[in-house]
Amino acid sequence: MMPREIEILHLLANGATNREIALKLVVSEGTVKNHISNIL
Repeated sequence: MMPREIEILHLLANGATNREIALKLVVSEGTVKNHISNIL
């Protein structure tokens, strides 16, 4: 797993939404969704 995916996984585990993650990491929601798909 890539470092960014681990970061997103931690944020998800803490209850952040895709939108909140995107805003925090300054990426699009689509990018967040792609990372989540890779995690799964």
